[in-house]
Amino acid sequence: SMDFVMLSFQAVLNLIADTDPSDDPNGDPSVLTGEAMNQDDALAVFEKMNLVTLKREMFHLRLYLSYLFHRYDVASEMYRLYKEVAESGQIFPTVEVVSVTLYSGLLAAAMLREGGDDSVWRPVATDSIATMKDFADKDSEWNFRHRYDLMRAELAAVDGDHEVAITAYKASIENAKKHAFVNDQALATERMGLFFLNKGNLTEASKYLKQASELYETWGSIRKADHVLRKMPRLGSSDL
Repeated sequence: SMDFVMLSFQAVLNLIADTDPSDDPNGDPSVLTGEAMNQDDALAVFEKMNLVTLKREMFHLRLYLSYLFHRYDVASEMYRLYKEVAESGQIFPTVEVVSVTLYSGLLAAAMLREGGDDSVWRPVATDSIATMKDFADKDSEWNFRHRYDLMRAELAAVDGDHEVAITAYKASIENAKKHAFVNDQALATERMGLFFLNKGNLTEASKYLKQASELYETWGSIRKADHVLRKMPRLGSSDL
């Protein structure tokens, strides 16, 4: 029977695969088809049996993977599908609410950067940031502060508040490291590298992207480590 374990296992297999999605122009690293399961077959079963919790988890995992690999078109669609299920009234918030809050907020900043509709995405960004701030203030600084800082950094970067962005990126990296969230440390480091890349500061961009790739490798995602390396500016080897 299909369950959360199979969904999560396939997501992990997608992360640790040593083939980069850009090798295949049609490759989508968020598609949960592989050794553990077939996404289309699973979704058909979920639909037929009205397994809304499993549908919701599939959309959550695909939102995460597609954001992580910069497939913002797919991530936007997964966000929409997740919200549709969530608003059907057949949902009880579980641990994935924190993850969805984080990746919705980060996706919203990415969409704003790419010229997405401000009236759609800005409220998603600001609401997600406010929710994560609440988690940090009321529940756990340890678990949530670094995530709040990364979301804040990304929106500040979009809005051209570069000093605020740099301070928040650094705080996110530092706290993720201090509290041993190596995946979040990798993400914040990557995003700071991309921030410098967008500003044309290739030396700083290379430094942070190289660090991010090493952190993703430490975490265990060869595919993502390789993905980051491919984003690095082509500098002389002495600059790396």
